[in-house]
Amino acid sequence: MNHYIITYHYIRDDNPYNVNALRISDFEKQLNYFIDNFSPLYPNDLLNAVEQNSEPPPGFLLTFDDGLKEHYKVAYRLLRERGLSGIFFPNISHLIGGNIPLVNKLQVVLGKLGIKKLEQYLLDRYKTHPQGRRLNAIPSAPVKIKRLDNMRVQNIKYFMNFTLDEHVSNDLINDIFEGVVGDVRRYIAENFLTEREILEMHDNGMVFGGHSVTHPYLTSVDYARKEYEILESINYLSSMLGDTVKYFCYPYGHFDTDCKKILGKSDVSLAFTTTPEIHFGASQRYSIGRYDTIHFPPVGSLGPVNTTPMGSVASEKAPIKARGERFGDAK
Repeated sequence: MNHYIITYHYIRDDNPYNVNALRISDFEKQLNYFIDNFSPLYPNDLLNAVEQNSEPPPGFLLTFDDGLKEHYKVAYRLLRERGLSGIFFPNISHLIGGNIPLVNKLQVVLGKLGIKKLEQYLLDRYKTHPQGRRLNAIPSAPVKIKRLDNMRVQNIKYFMNFTLDEHVSNDLINDIFEGVVGDVRRYIAENFLTEREILEMHDNGMVFGGHSVTHPYLTSVDYARKEYEILESINYLSSMLGDTVKYFCYPYGHFDTDCKKILGKSDVSLAFTTTPEIHFGASQRYSIGRYDTIHFPPVGSLGPVNTTPMGSVASEKAPIKARGERFGDAK
């Protein structure tokens, strides 16, 4: 297999929130590495492979998640300079509701506060929340949900995404985010794509796909919520762009049979996960794998031969399905 689909998130040098970011110079080096060693792949190459039950030609395709400002200011500019394109997967909550998902707020407050202080902030605020209680520590996650995170970060993410009710998690993170960062609308203006930028990118050959509205773990919400998250993001982008949206990227890479059933109601032809298990064919059209940027030079030392999955652990085979799980160290 000599075809690589790579996913990017933050690409920045100026990093006041200390998020896990790829430096711009490393992104440029990585682009040059791909150009020097592979041919560009285009979305239609993947579509043809799926429809013909065959492998696409050798090459690389870049994808960008979450609709971050650097996807316009950095990635778009550098791709155009090199005659390349990419698929961009923005969440749309900042476009339709003036807010950003819990995942983005959690990344920022973790970067600003550090793990120890964030743990204490969460425990203090949960203790005083109307639906909270006193805990000695953040409960241990019963499963790993992201291979790239250490265990303490795993525990916080599981606690916020699965143990607590969604509105409680949002109350806690909104309170901490406002205290640490300030006004969310100002943060959005500085850090997320606008409709104007999306339209310019689209008009100049960049491809857009759905990535949900609020970036939930789709396996943890009911069917109606899945349908809203998937179809609303696709339909909103399609209406904005005046174009058919053929691609979708699962938040965190988690999906189940219902997600694929819902995608079957749309014009989406391919859906992407977060693990590098890449297979092509009609039965895999809604489970196309992707590599993380850390697999490749100059970031990764092993290069593209490393096929160990580095994305989300839970998937269609082992989805995480329920919120409100019990934890035993409450007082």
